[in-house]
Amino acid sequence: MKTTAYFREMRNRPDRAVIRDEWILRTMEAPGAGEVQDDGRIRQ
Repeated sequence: MKTTAYFREMRNRPDRAVIRDEWILRTMEAPGAGEVQDDGRIRQ
């Protein structure tokens, strides 16, 4: 999976170590419902 440097740095944090790549890929393939806020950000 293609990632940014920021993403890779965050994955190195101890509190993020439990997050599995499979979980990330599954979420990317089938994201949950969300709404676009006025500033363009997506709220989950």
